[in-house]
Amino acid sequence: MTVIAAAFRGFSVVLGSPRVLIGLWLVNLLFALPFAWMIGESIDRSVGESLVHENLRSGFDSEWFGQYTDEARGIEATFKPTLVGAGAVFHNLESWLTGKLFTEYPAVVGVGIAYGLLWAFLMGGLLDRYARPAEKAVRARFAQTGGLYFFRFVRLALISGVLYFLIFRLHGWIFGWLESATRDVTSERTVLWASLGVYLLTAFLLTLVNMSFTYAKIATVVENRKGMLLAALRGLGFVFSFPGKTFGLYYGLIGTSGLLLVIYALVAPGAGQTNLPTIVLAFLAGQIYLVAKLAVRLTLYAGQTHLFKIHAPR
Repeated sequence: MTVIAAAFRGFSVVLGSPRVLIGLWLVNLLFALPFAWMIGESIDRSVGESLVHENLRSGFDSEWFGQYTDEARGIEATFKPTLVGAGAVFHNLESWLTGKLFTEYPAVVGVGIAYGLLWAFLMGGLLDRYARPAEKAVRARFAQTGGLYFFRFVRLALISGVLYFLIFRLHGWIFGWLESATRDVTSERTVLWASLGVYLLTAFLLTLVNMSFTYAKIATVVENRKGMLLAALRGLGFVFSFPGKTFGLYYGLIGTSGLLLVIYALVAPGAGQTNLPTIVLAFLAGQIYLVAKLAVRLTLYAGQTHLFKIHAPR
């Protein structure tokens, strides 16, 4: 099976289950709403009825933002100007690649763990549905299989967490060495290319772990595996047994997601909305992008599941 065929197969499966797509979007939205409300309330208390309120209607008030940042605690400290529009995605990507997401915002770690546990439950139902399309799709089965594989996927997450930690430590060590090695280099281009190489290596290792552990979850569901260390090795082995197809499908859909981000960055409204209609329009634009991004993510899972079932030895 070609990479394109696997991608189209996954996309057709996702389109054939619109309730799953909309349901997962609602789950993500409901999960994010309490934290958005907390940040909104914090900003409202900080701005109040002061002159800052009027200043923010006409532009960004850097003096107020500096004061707010100094006083913000917990999840409130994550509020940055970059969170508007596509800037939030770029900021998260940079923080993820450098590992700063876990060191600069300790409150995010707790939120991330809760979100990861939620998806550990959802993934069981998703992969069971993609692996066994002939089975009747009912909510009870989705919840049952989610619970069945939950603790197995949590164990996989702990193993992958160790690998992510080591990759971030390696990233920091290489950058520290690079800074010392290029201290006397006069060509900025040399330093730029060397830094880009480190980022590309880090991105490759992170995506390799992510891809391998996705196949480990698929193997757990398809083959009903109970030993998660062996499942992790199974996923890694499958990736390197079919590198052209596994890497091609993964990076092809990552590229599709990147194209969606570029389109969203071009059309997304900025931070200048001052009335309800434009605020609603900006919100809807963001949600449309998130639904499209989620559809690509589910397409990847469905395509990977089909690829595994086709090529995994019986």
